[in-house]
Amino acid sequence: MKKLNLIKFSVFFLPAIMIVVICGLFSGVLFLGLLKSRSLDTEPESTATEQKTEDNKNNSDKNSEKDSGKKERVYTYSVNPDGKSCTLITYSGDEANLIVPTEIDGSNVTAIGKNIFNSNQELKTAVIPDSVTVIDDNAFKNCNKLISVSLPASLSYMGEFVFSSCDVLSAVKLTSVPEHFGKYSFMNCLSLSSAELPDGLSEIPEGTFYGCTALENITIPPSTVVFENNAFSGSGLTAVTIPEKTVKIGDDCFSSCAELKSAVLPDKVAEIGVNAFKDCKTLTDVKLPSGISSIPGGMFSGCSSLAKIKIPVSVSEIGEEAFNPCGSLKEVYFEGSASGWNNIKIGKENSSLTGASFDFGLYSFSTSNIKHIFTHCLISYPEIGAGENGHFDDDCLTPDEFRRILEQVYENGYVLIDINSIYDLVDDGGTVKAKLKNEIEIPNGKKGLVISIDNVAYDPYEHGSGRSDGLAVIDNKIMTFTKGSDGSITYSDDNEVFPILEGFIKEHPDFSYKGAKCVLAPTGYCGVLGFRTDSKYENYQAEREKAMTVINWFKQNGYVFASHSYYHNSVAKVSVEKLKTDLEKWHDEVEPLIGKTIIYIYPYGSYGSYYSEQHQMLLNAGYIMFCSTSLYGSITEGFPGAGDVGNIFWDRITLAGITLRNYAGSRFFNGLIDAYTVYDNEHRFKKLTKE
Repeated sequence: MKKLNLIKFSVFFLPAIMIVVICGLFSGVLFLGLLKSRSLDTEPESTATEQKTEDNKNNSDKNSEKDSGKKERVYTYSVNPDGKSCTLITYSGDEANLIVPTEIDGSNVTAIGKNIFNSNQELKTAVIPDSVTVIDDNAFKNCNKLISVSLPASLSYMGEFVFSSCDVLSAVKLTSVPEHFGKYSFMNCLSLSSAELPDGLSEIPEGTFYGCTALENITIPPSTVVFENNAFSGSGLTAVTIPEKTVKIGDDCFSSCAELKSAVLPDKVAEIGVNAFKDCKTLTDVKLPSGISSIPGGMFSGCSSLAKIKIPVSVSEIGEEAFNPCGSLKEVYFEGSASGWNNIKIGKENSSLTGASFDFGLYSFSTSNIKHIFTHCLISYPEIGAGENGHFDDDCLTPDEFRRILEQVYENGYVLIDINSIYDLVDDGGTVKAKLKNEIEIPNGKKGLVISIDNVAYDPYEHGSGRSDGLAVIDNKIMTFTKGSDGSITYSDDNEVFPILEGFIKEHPDFSYKGAKCVLAPTGYCGVLGFRTDSKYENYQAEREKAMTVINWFKQNGYVFASHSYYHNSVAKVSVEKLKTDLEKWHDEVEPLIGKTIIYIYPYGSYGSYYSEQHQMLLNAGYIMFCSTSLYGSITEGFPGAGDVGNIFWDRITLAGITLRNYAGSRFFNGLIDAYTVYDNEHRFKKLTKE
């Protein structure tokens, strides 16, 4: 009976028990599946940066797929603190042509993490989307099959060694300026032959193209200010022109560039690191910055093809082994003088330099041989001012005459020098005196010349008489203006001394030694430089602002101001009382605008006795150099009839219509100009012909 009951139990209840067991097992599996799904597809609020895996969900994000047709999980990533974007952390795919996804799990991909593709031997191309702003250190380092990469315009952070040692990477283009550009980004990319850098880039980081032996040419952005250490060391560059804005070139910047043949360094470069061009064995042509103070150690060490070098006059120190060994170096041109070269501190191991043949750019020129010529403002409209009834025919030159004078003095070997370079100021018991230098240094084979322009006044009473009405600065250029009878204003850049001189120097920059131009001698009786700056005028403050624009332009462009008195009275004839007033007015009305000057140019060239009360007043006012007029052009230390009294007295050669006519062919102009070919017979009523 018991056995029967057991059989009945088994028949009726065992299936039910099995169903319960199976259901329990199924529920357990389902529960575990749900737990696993939560671990992949959700994150606790406290772990917003935990790593995740993700199937690519669309074609643009697709990286790889197994033969079975199922997508492979290839990335791990971390969610960024904003909770909306993520950083790719690892990659396990084997794609040759990689397209980095723009998003994963609804999070935008904004960063490619450190080392993510480091040493990947499958990658051949990589496209990085515009969602990415960060590529971190070593991201593609040692990807030896990577041929090309497309970088996003959105890139703001580029880490260190990002593409270093990508052996077959052939081209790279940065379309935007990263806020952070890490060092050695493309180091040892041996096949890199094309690199485009964006304009606006101010710094080329350390080692950026180190060892890029296939990189023969590169256009460096004009915005580049700094080249850091090793930026192009060991690269394949054949020539380099550093942008004009550059101020620094780092250590070893171009060292071991085996094919580099020429290098041009702009004048703004003030700092050059050691070994900057070391072991550039084919380097033959170098242009150094004109203002550089030192040539650092090892700069050209091992440059075995460098046969000649031009060293700027500004150099005061040459570092150890700067030119050693340079077996081909035979010619050194120092832009200074022999005495200047002897004052340079030269470091050890520079026998290749010191054993070369030297030539010098400067030589000693006697101050007694300096020519000083003067004229007045030009007859801008010679058909009026130099015609039959011309008011300025005797005293002034025409624009054509001034141009011809510049051409002839230039052809005769003259260069403009700064008038303040010919003397030293010394303190003699509390009195400042001028000591005329015996010699000055000027370019080899040249002769010194000073030009001064008297009575730069633009007197309104002379308007309409053939000269310009005034000066203006337009687009940083000095120009004249003239008002017509109908109220119109005509501007010109070719009818007055200053714009003509500027144009000539632009064509012949070597005519202006060290940027010297000419001396302006204004008066004050009708305002400074034609502006109504005197406090007696109602609108004088506004006029002073206009005047300062012109004055500052002159000062910034190599011109020197002198005094031509306030009222333009002859010192030889003026009373003591009137001269006292003149000096006071100059001090109060003119000096605050043009600044203090020690140069006094006598009105009408007349000066009187050194011992006169008038002359002593000029000395007490601080004037030390006195300029008169003659045809001899002699300069003396002292004063006529008084000997050496601590002043400089300079007779200037007068160039004007009357002197050209009266002294043409005389010895006064010998070696300076030919008055016959200078004279403007075309426009002047009075003619000049050879007898």
